[in-house]
Amino acid sequence: MNSQTLKISAAIATILLGCATGVGASEELSAKAQQLVAAPVYCRPVADAVNAAGAITIKPGNVYCFRVTVASNRVSLTQAKEGEDPATLLTVRLIKESASTDHFLYMKNGSTSNLKYQASIREPASGALRPTSTCPVPAGAAALEHWPFAFKELTISSVDLLKSLENVSCD
Repeated sequence: MNSQTLKISAAIATILLGCATGVGASEELSAKAQQLVAAPVYCRPVADAVNAAGAITIKPGNVYCFRVTVASNRVSLTQAKEGEDPATLLTVRLIKESASTDHFLYMKNGSTSNLKYQASIREPASGALRPTSTCPVPAGAAALEHWPFAFKELTISSVDLLKSLENVSCD
């Protein structure tokens, strides 16, 4: 990734971060977006990364990489092989800030398809899953989401094509 691409990806992540938090991104969150975009990714297979229903459950500290395949307008994700170039993959990384309860989901879409998805978080006390907001992940770009509270894990489901980038918003 060259420095110009890095700056553009960081800007996109910062814009989408503002969308995810519902307010303008603060300087601190903007700096975090730039750190996440710049951090190197090494893809290695993870057992049971995708369950039988096609959902991805990710815990803080995990990084998953997937090949994105589109057939008949349906998206399927296949776990990347060890050492596969992350530039062409969908990279999913969940980070928990060590000094706070803040969580960040960084998704880099190296595919040629614009993607959207649904997600749920697992509450720490009850263990219940509850839906949460999501932001689209444009082809060749990244999305960064922020939750300023604790949770155990995030489940990503229903990864679908996003037909247009017009009027893109976080749901």
